[in-house]
Amino acid sequence: MAVSSKLKSVKGEKPKLPSQMPVDELPYYATASQSTVPKAATVVEKKGVQPITYKWEKLTKEQQDAVMKVWKLEEITPEEEKILPYEEWGRYVFDPRRRFRKPEAFDGVRILELCRPDWYNFSLHFGGSLLAELGAEVIRIEQPDKGDPIRWVGPAVEEGGAVKAKGENYPPHGSALYALYESRNRSFISVDVTKAKGREIIKKLAKRADVVMENYDPGYLDSLGIGYRQLRKINRRLIYAAVTGFGSFGPDAWRKPFDSAIQVMTTVPSFAGPFDLSKPTLEEGQEAGYLPSRAGWPLGFATGGVSTAVGVAAALYYREKTGKGQMIDVASYAHCLRWCDCSFPWYSLTGNTRRQFGNLDFEINPYGLHRAKPDQFGDRFSVIAAIGPVWPRLCDCIGTENMKKWETQYPMNSDRIGWKQQQDINAEIDKWTMAHILPEIDQEGMKWGFAGAGCRNIKEICESPHFLDRASIEEVDDPLYGRMLVQGCRPNFAYTQARIKWLNKPMGWDNTEVLRKYCGFYDSDLRDLEKAGVVGKKGGA
Repeated sequence: MAVSSKLKSVKGEKPKLPSQMPVDELPYYATASQSTVPKAATVVEKKGVQPITYKWEKLTKEQQDAVMKVWKLEEITPEEEKILPYEEWGRYVFDPRRRFRKPEAFDGVRILELCRPDWYNFSLHFGGSLLAELGAEVIRIEQPDKGDPIRWVGPAVEEGGAVKAKGENYPPHGSALYALYESRNRSFISVDVTKAKGREIIKKLAKRADVVMENYDPGYLDSLGIGYRQLRKINRRLIYAAVTGFGSFGPDAWRKPFDSAIQVMTTVPSFAGPFDLSKPTLEEGQEAGYLPSRAGWPLGFATGGVSTAVGVAAALYYREKTGKGQMIDVASYAHCLRWCDCSFPWYSLTGNTRRQFGNLDFEINPYGLHRAKPDQFGDRFSVIAAIGPVWPRLCDCIGTENMKKWETQYPMNSDRIGWKQQQDINAEIDKWTMAHILPEIDQEGMKWGFAGAGCRNIKEICESPHFLDRASIEEVDDPLYGRMLVQGCRPNFAYTQARIKWLNKPMGWDNTEVLRKYCGFYDSDLRDLEKAGVVGKKGGA
């Protein structure tokens, strides 16, 4: 059987990390990683400044001097800030290279993160990471015998899907990569909440906490006497986020949370998947190609994590005004529904149930992915989107007789979203994109002012000057797990900044420090609790 270019392998050599590059080879955009920030000034001295939106030679000497100071990470005066080109002012104010010079927005906020041992619910972890990046002290509490299931989630171990730190005993393969990706900036303790002495520890910690976040079944911790109704009696300012798949009440509330269920139960896969654009009607095209497709990453859990972080931030602000804590009912599914744009009003007004539209869009045309000319990775695709005044620019760029005709025949988006127009316009765009490789489409999009970005893979993202410059992808030197590329923190702030301090720790790594500090335990107390199985061993059993 012939091998399709669509199946070409993307496996390759391990990438060279920024810290492994000598200064003479190091591009400035790679100096945003923690280990390379000190080299930024030297790189500028050797290679200069690379402007994007302005001409260097048109700047005054004073402006050039100010820009050089920005790139060298030197402080500038208010007068110098005023004369910076906007591009450089944005770099000075938001540059992630300065992230450890700024205070943290949630510095002083203490959060307990209680992780259930029997079921994986990533919403809790993602929400906790967002808050920890912004400076909150997040203490993850795991069951001593099993730990958090996130430690087991990742690619196959034999494919490099886990990393083991010195002193890490459990899991036996070390922590799976999901744990390294979404455990950043935590302290880690292991306490058995099913034991009476374990619950007393939780109460001691909650008394000195600002927030408790947990992902157990609705009411489970309440049944143990450490739910919100009990903890608020010992801490009236406590904010308590119950992070579940489907909420704290309702017919589906007791379903086990898993991302695929969140996606399918909130219509997301029914919007996605292929269809046949060659059929005479939309209905026939959708029936011919019907294959619901889930997002290949934890969309449902991630939206629940965003909801968790926003909810906690809002509750903290409300407490600042009123002094009152409160409980937050986080259902991971909710924001998946919220993101379904006009689909529900459309159903309400017309009875129409939205279905898949492949890589195109049933609300905007043109707005979709189109096949480009193959390259070393095989088949490639690029987004092409144009609406409003951008539509004529796309027509002028492609320049065929049909596009010139349709430019005036279909001037408004509402003129172009019919089935026949979708077929004609997108087929014409396909012809154009299939004659060009992704960089050519990208350049034409920038030149003419329409969206023409290629569908990039991980390798391309990790080599992208834009994402590296902004530390959207950054190298982190974790003290226990070593150096690796990870997704950075967002958003950027002018006066505070999110940042990664470390990626992960083994189970129970901070038992002694946390329980001494917040519970007043002596070493002898900790040894007794460990022998009784109330507190786990450092590094896991």
